[in-house]
Amino acid sequence: MHEAQRQRTCALLQARQIDAALFASPASITWLTGFAPPATDWR
Repeated sequence: MHEAQRQRTCALLQARQIDAALFASPASITWLTGFAPPATDWR
């Protein structure tokens, strides 16, 4: 993430009183936690 994006994101999180956030792809979350959301049928 570029510096300007980091600053905007930090300001937004602070404005909404969010102390921590995790930005990752769903595959990374699955790998880190073992959690896999239910499959969705998009037919």
